[in-house]
Amino acid sequence: MRRLRNGMSLGATILAICGMLLSACATLSSSKKSNALDSGAWRGQSVSLRVGGYRFAGKKYVKQQWQGSGVWIAEGLLATNAHVVIRGLYIDGEDDLGKPVSFDRVVALDTEKDLAILASNRKARVKPVKLVRRPKDAKGLRGTEIFALGNTAGLGLSLYRGRIVNVEQVEGNEKLIHDAAIAQGASGGPVFQISNGRLLGVNHAISHRLRFSLAIPAWKLADLMERTGNRHGVSLKALFKPEDIRGLLTQRIGKKKICADPDETTEVAIPMLQGRDLVLDIQPIDSNSGLQFGVLTKRSERVVSAKITGATRWVFTQGDEGGYTLAVTNPHKDGDPACIGVVLSTVDWDGRLN
Repeated sequence: MRRLRNGMSLGATILAICGMLLSACATLSSSKKSNALDSGAWRGQSVSLRVGGYRFAGKKYVKQQWQGSGVWIAEGLLATNAHVVIRGLYIDGEDDLGKPVSFDRVVALDTEKDLAILASNRKARVKPVKLVRRPKDAKGLRGTEIFALGNTAGLGLSLYRGRIVNVEQVEGNEKLIHDAAIAQGASGGPVFQISNGRLLGVNHAISHRLRFSLAIPAWKLADLMERTGNRHGVSLKALFKPEDIRGLLTQRIGKKKICADPDETTEVAIPMLQGRDLVLDIQPIDSNSGLQFGVLTKRSERVVSAKITGATRWVFTQGDEGGYTLAVTNPHKDGDPACIGVVLSTVDWDGRLN
């Protein structure tokens, strides 16, 4: 009887071990299915973008090409950054499966949030992403595992893994901070939650100093989609067609009086967000001052230098190098300080669309 009991006990033990192994295998199989990376759905949902357009350079338009990324959010609708879209006269690209697509209309534009929605006549033929809703405590997202897609250097979509490290909250304008090491060209690309494949955010910028990246939360995109409704949109060429800079619709952001002592130069820094277009309306306060006015990049490269003899307007597109510096030089050897007035504005692309 003792042997039988031992045999029965051994058999029960073996059955229990087999059951545990089967359970573990089922758990592994289940977790593998729930991993959004392994599912591969993101390959059709993410798009690398090529943009052809122009930038402002004082009183001129200069042709330019750049790259970006995007993500399908509805049938024929792609979300990306506003700074990827603005001044683009044609936009095309392809998903990670090599399927080409072109975009002909801008449906929504929010330069403050740096979001845009593009429309394509091509059917996406993929299931659009589901957006993460705003949690009660956004800080609770810290530690969430994510993966991001970006059109690195225009070479196609690259994949980056990381985690949400913080949520920036400044006057209600939230940004997700993550440590996925995205590179230039990832602007507008998706940030997916690994556990369920939902869209957590849209990449917005890189902080080289902090070695972190910033993304716009998906719930901000959901707000824009709700405000947009079934709007048809405006064609790229109609919205961004180059025109006389004197007729640009602008939004005033400030006014400065800049003075320079004799034989001296006064410099004033003008910080600007990437992709914004800075409009300078300049008026000499003393018409006989003969002041020299210059605009320098953050790298101290002089992009404009002119003598101020009357009212004039210049427009500059902000690039990756940071803000501009306004330099006013008084060429006289003696006398009183001379001044100019500068009205600072941005091109109001949102207003042109709406």
